[in-house]
Amino acid sequence: MPRVSPLSPNDQLLRALAGLPRVEAHNRLTRLGDREVALAMMYMRDADRAALLALLPAAKARRVGEEMVLHRRLAIRYDQYTAAVDAVVAALAAPREGARRHAFRSYLRPRRPGGDR
Repeated sequence: MPRVSPLSPNDQLLRALAGLPRVEAHNRLTRLGDREVALAMMYMRDADRAALLALLPAAKARRVGEEMVLHRRLAIRYDQYTAAVDAVVAALAAPREGARRHAFRSYLRPRRPGGDR
């Protein structure tokens, strides 16, 4: 029997977005925090990232881009990344009135110069 590989966090996020009408995806992504959206896009392919950013208002897309630049300087663990993706996917999948309840709040610690963490 062939083994089915699980979806990557990026694929889960893209599948959740594809399951929503464009306006609903726009509204739900807009309600999420900039940092959470940026963190969820951390390992996304450029084309997928551009498609997701195209769903956002210009000002939010700019802020998310700024957060992504900031993330390059932070020590973000993979479990923090997957928690952000899971929270965004949950917000996209939640009924309209429960979408905000799944918001992910993060505290990201800067890297120490010369340190591993």
